[in-house]
Amino acid sequence: MYQTFRKCILIKSFSLILSSPLIVDSPSSSSSSSSSSSSLAVPCFFSPTSLKPSSASLPATYFHRYSHPRSLTSSLAALMFPENSVLSDVCATGISGVVAFSCLGFWGEIGKRGIFDQYVLSDLGLKQNIKLIRKLVHINIGLVFILCWPLFSSGLQGALFASLIPGLNIIRMLLLGLGVYQDEGTIKSMSRHGDRRELLKGPLYYALSITSACIFYWKTSPIAIAVVCNLCAGDGMADIVGRRLGTEKIPYNRNKSVAGSIGMAISGFLASVAYMYYFASFGYIERSGWGMILRFFIISIASAFVESLPISTDIDDNLTVSLTSALVVLSDVCATGISGVVAFSCLGFWGEIGKRGIFDQYVLSDLGLKQNIKLIRKLVHINIGLVFTLCWPLFSSGLQGALFASLIIGVNIIRMLLLGLGVYQDEGTIKSMSRHGDRSRELLKGPLYYAIAITLACIFYWKTSPIAIAVVCNLCAGDGMADIVGRRLGTKKLPYNRNKTIAGSIGMAIAGFSASVAYMYYFASFGYIENSGWDMIPRFFIISIASALVESLPISTAIDDNLTVSLTSALLGTLLF
Repeated sequence: MYQTFRKCILIKSFSLILSSPLIVDSPSSSSSSSSSSSSLAVPCFFSPTSLKPSSASLPATYFHRYSHPRSLTSSLAALMFPENSVLSDVCATGISGVVAFSCLGFWGEIGKRGIFDQYVLSDLGLKQNIKLIRKLVHINIGLVFILCWPLFSSGLQGALFASLIPGLNIIRMLLLGLGVYQDEGTIKSMSRHGDRRELLKGPLYYALSITSACIFYWKTSPIAIAVVCNLCAGDGMADIVGRRLGTEKIPYNRNKSVAGSIGMAISGFLASVAYMYYFASFGYIERSGWGMILRFFIISIASAFVESLPISTDIDDNLTVSLTSALVVLSDVCATGISGVVAFSCLGFWGEIGKRGIFDQYVLSDLGLKQNIKLIRKLVHINIGLVFTLCWPLFSSGLQGALFASLIIGVNIIRMLLLGLGVYQDEGTIKSMSRHGDRSRELLKGPLYYAIAITLACIFYWKTSPIAIAVVCNLCAGDGMADIVGRRLGTKKLPYNRNKTIAGSIGMAIAGFSASVAYMYYFASFGYIENSGWDMIPRFFIISIASALVESLPISTAIDDNLTVSLTSALLGTLLF
């Protein structure tokens, strides 16, 4: 029954990869795509070949899969026989096959001689071979194979010819695993315990994943790079780093280490960026800049996380890592998952800090009493909203993306209500978000208004509007720094409000303005904000000054500054932008 379940998982997983449309970059398709309406907003990650979406309408996790005009000439330059593409692809297959199978033969000889055999003591005190060579083969073969992709033509024909090489290796794994023929070196270099039947699991899934990436994404898609690099470099280094530096285990999987997961994310990311520039040098990858680097980073983090889960051990990490790399950019649902993990990880982190009282600082009140100034409350105030906004480029630009993004803060609104009403208890959250740390009812005021303000900015303005930037930055960075600066430097009180200081108001204006300008350039780098220059900067300055002034008024204390600052930024932003 377990084997049947594994086969079902395998079939279902690869059917998801097969469901993605295949782009064949022929001159006709390239010209037709370039003449399509380029201003069309496509709120999905994979779109039909007849559409060429504009960069400003796409999520950061969208990978452009159309050929750059330069890729056609570069493809022809890479062909050995430009006048006969079939003959050229046949020769490329021969050369790539010799390279790939020479590598396999080399590692097979190394495996026979046991050069990389390293023994450590197991938990039971037994001598155990950690099979370093297995991971060196894992890293080497796939990365060397895709180095040969520029030798092939860019269309479906080239992809099919190239896939013959890992396809032959699939057949070879089946024959070796079933015992049809013997190859001691290959079995030793690819199996964990030297058993031929192990080749029917990890090594077979490894070859299947690379073959699928080759056929269904090919060299014009960064997704192929993400799949191969996270599978080969990432997953390979996870084991090597984990065995040598992995003293601290992951709480939810004691078979994995924190160091191994970090090593996997870094290795997969660096390899992805290196191969991005490699294929961009031939003209196959368009827009090989910071936007794409961010996407590769997200995919590597997600792949490392999935690899650390117990399900990756139960099924096979060669499958789960490949599928995660291929599917993590499919829709706003995935973007919501990634952003949710980031946001609630931050909340969990500050909750733990709150429990331990690390940022508790005590001063003497006007009555001479020892008073906790709750620095952590303002650090949470600054951090959560700004980190959440950093994730907005992951979503599509339309209402769909805004609604999916608002779900994350919406869930937090429900959480504040439940905590504030005493439906359930969370000591860390209450301590890190409430002023006095012992009354959950405080969460029904400031923290609830804070979450509502960010949700409304997300839905009604979204990432294409500077107003959303002004609201979030003045609410989070501005209002958060006002309290911190005021308590440390605020010796002179405001004449019209003795609870506020001049230093605090100045600190709020500077922090809100600086954050607004920084986020303006951040969103402009993705194409969401236009005219991000000196004409927009004075408007952000005016909004920050006005927000600081309103926050200093007695009415902000009487109502709640999370409300007054947000409303001021939104109303003034509507007039100025």
